[in-house]
Amino acid sequence: MKKLFFSICICLSFKCIAQKQIADYTLEELQKQQTEAVANNKIYDTEVFNKAITLRTQMDAATKAEDFTKAAALKEQLKALKLLSSADLAKINKLDEEIKKAVDAKDYAKAEQLKNQQEIIKGNKMVTPATPVSNSTPTEYYAPNSNTAPVSKNSIYNEADITWFGADFSLFTYTFVRKEGKENELLKHINTWQKGYGKEVPAAKLKGWLKKKYVASDEDFVQNLYKTKLKQNWISSDYHDVSNAEIQEHLKNYNSNGKGIGLVLIPELFNEDRNNYTVEFVWFDIATKSIIDTQKITGKGSGGGTLSGWIDAMLDATKTYVDKFYKR
Repeated sequence: MKKLFFSICICLSFKCIAQKQIADYTLEELQKQQTEAVANNKIYDTEVFNKAITLRTQMDAATKAEDFTKAAALKEQLKALKLLSSADLAKINKLDEEIKKAVDAKDYAKAEQLKNQQEIIKGNKMVTPATPVSNSTPTEYYAPNSNTAPVSKNSIYNEADITWFGADFSLFTYTFVRKEGKENELLKHINTWQKGYGKEVPAAKLKGWLKKKYVASDEDFVQNLYKTKLKQNWISSDYHDVSNAEIQEHLKNYNSNGKGIGLVLIPELFNEDRNNYTVEFVWFDIATKSIIDTQKITGKGSGGGTLSGWIDAMLDATKTYVDKFYKR
């Protein structure tokens, strides 16, 4: 009888764990889950936990300030977050392939509908729009105010010549609690990271990695861009996942003389407190400034607080992108 009771208790315990929602996690539990997701290179899970950590931090702060209306609203946003099962990931990957086919066929209405299906699976949209989508090109595939046809993802493989822009820190967040408020003092670090990464990943080396005939360099263009575009409080624990819409808007600042398609690395987060990072590789059409393809990479830092450690992290992210995501 005791064994039966014990077995029932264990089963109930596992059931409770399985049914635990993201909104029920404490901030410490969310941070632990996020660390594990980063270590296992679970990109979608990392994105979800990053959002959850931001929302939970804001919710706890609102509760402490007795702003219960705001806290309740943030709680609802937390409840809407969900992790993706292997089945969901398989559906998303299949939809990715269908979206590419639709864009190649210039069926942008279908591409938009498929993209919406992906967002529903991810939990970012609750219902499909009731109004039909017109067959105009969505912003995600086509630059605003452009009359040129969008460029297919296949171009990142088929184009023999590309332009490399290096690392653009304009959308960057540095999480280091002890250094918050010292943005002006630490701004020189970005220059160090940028130049160090440029030495590790020059255009000539990228040419071989990507199997390109020629890779032009326009890294000088982004060297100083962050100085005018970086947010004022860029050292902060309030990090949010940079969206494609934000990147698309930022690309409007690229007044480059380059032609064809460009590739840029956008460092989104160096988390000194938890020793992890998030960067994004972005392919875009230089003429129209429209996004062609993006890939977010997350991982563990390797420097333990040293400047060179984050340069190594960006190099590791680049190798991960080339080896695991850039497939010919």
